Amino acid sequence: MNYKIDYRIFKDKKEFDNYIALFEDAGWKHVYGTKNSGNQYFLPMNEKAGTDIFSDRVSAAARYKTLYRICLANIACFIFYLCIILFSVGGDLSKLAFLTPGLWERTGRAFWSAFFFELPFVLLRMTPLVFFMTVIVFYGYWGSKAKKNYEAVMNEDTDKE
Repeated sequence: MNYKIDYRIFKDKKEFDNYIALFEDAGWKHVYGTKNSGNQYFLPMNEKAGTDIFSDRVSAAARYKTLYRICLANIACFIFYLCIILFSVGGDLSKLAFLTPGLWERTGRAFWSAFFFELPFVLLRMTPLVFFMTVIVFYGYWGSKAKKNYEAVMNEDTDKE
């Protein structure tokens, strides 16, 4: 069985119930999702359901447009977070790294003991930064893919006319 997913948040319970009824009339069973959860999961009840939960191309394209906007919003939030971090260290990321004075001038056992002592703290300071940079890359990829899918669906709609 293939689940189909739609993303939608509703203002009230009546709007949510109408949405569920519309899909059930089209042959889709609502299996998971609430008024405020966003993701709504559907399974086909019969052959009447078809292969997609959307009856027209504009509705199908709207899901990609929504995904694209969500990705842009997340990217903006993460960039804002990174700007706050950069501002807090005066633009010098080395202030998040090794902070032991004279660490790099030490040699031998003194260097290695100071280095390994401070390494866990460096990792704790740098992990969120690396994580958010990675997340930005992934959201950028997903957003660009959603935009391409949106344009492809919209162009497919105009090609048929």
